[in-house]
Amino acid sequence: MRQSTILVAAIAAAFSTSAMAQEPASDRATIGGAYINLYGGNTFYDDSAHFGLGSKNNAGTAGLRIGTRTSPHFGVELDLNYAHVPYKDDLAPTGLPYSAYSGGDRFKGQFSGALVGVLYALDRDSTPYMTIGVGASSYRYAQSAVTGNDDRTENLMTLWGLGYKHRLGKSLDLRLDAQDEMLWNTPADPGGVLNNLRLTAGVGFAFGGSKPMPAPVAAAAPEPTPAPELPPAVQPAQVESMPIVVTETERTLLENKPVTIDAAKFDFDKAELRPSAYPTLDEIVEFSQKYPDAQFFVDGHTDSIGSESYNRQLSKKRAQAVKDYLTDKGVPSERLKVRALGESRPIASNKTADGRAKNRRVEVRTTIQVQRTSTERSVRPMQQQGPAGQSGGTGGMDSSSPMMQPAQ
Repeated sequence: MRQSTILVAAIAAAFSTSAMAQEPASDRATIGGAYINLYGGNTFYDDSAHFGLGSKNNAGTAGLRIGTRTSPHFGVELDLNYAHVPYKDDLAPTGLPYSAYSGGDRFKGQFSGALVGVLYALDRDSTPYMTIGVGASSYRYAQSAVTGNDDRTENLMTLWGLGYKHRLGKSLDLRLDAQDEMLWNTPADPGGVLNNLRLTAGVGFAFGGSKPMPAPVAAAAPEPTPAPELPPAVQPAQVESMPIVVTETERTLLENKPVTIDAAKFDFDKAELRPSAYPTLDEIVEFSQKYPDAQFFVDGHTDSIGSESYNRQLSKKRAQAVKDYLTDKGVPSERLKVRALGESRPIASNKTADGRAKNRRVEVRTTIQVQRTSTERSVRPMQQQGPAGQSGGTGGMDSSSPMMQPAQ
């Protein structure tokens, strides 16, 4: 292995490992969109290339990268590179003396390259990464006094390297790269490969993209509290049971089922409620007055047509419209929690028009359950459903559980 290859691994691994240890785990990668990276630095040329200045055979370089992050771990980019490179010794790489070129100017060499590369990184906006790529290089010599034309050589170029990108804000980042440029079958090394070490730093600008939704985390179940010893209960007098009359909305909520406001009760692609939704919402208002300890989730849902971010915003606006109606009717805002779920929880197939219509909805759920006897009706807090349908709490009822009566 050439010295430049070893140096790429040593330099890039050092700052990548250090940066990886400092990144917060919550910094998820932004997926989609595009980015532009402008960079500059130095290229240290292979001893056999006859390029560069001084004992380290180096020369300045600059370039442009255009790419996109296609998944949490992978991205693709186009890398365009340019350098104004002096010849190293008395002979140009073509074998002709410098006197054969106009003016004998050893600083008229121009090196350029274009590669398409793949980037592998951690699922973070600030992350170490590895790049590999393939493309072509071109070296243009000064005008030849022999041929009267500019001499040029083109060669296959491959690249691998390590780097680190640090996100400074929503759209701006800094990037460091250490890369091994491998030039194949060049005039300086026919049938062989030249290894050039390229060290660069650059600034990037990102456009668009979105972060994936975090995975749901189930709430930890609290430790059960032993039931206190109670004195013997006084037996109540037997009374004739009375039928309990409830509305369909009340029964649905007490059975831990959602009351659904479907898309037909909204204007198309809008969040304004139609009057047809008012009767159902008024029954929810009556329920909140009857059970003053009840809390509510107002969940907005959409079908899968449109982008994920647009659908999430539309579901939030529609859920907020339902909340606003309920608060205007007297339900305290702190008892209503809006959740924008977008297209993440379909109840029917999005491949048919009927299925998509069912998925476009707002659901109102309560966080109480009812217990009935022949003479009384009571409610208690139910287990709160987590985002993935898992429940928290002890899941049972004992003699120490507080009972909440409906308002009279």
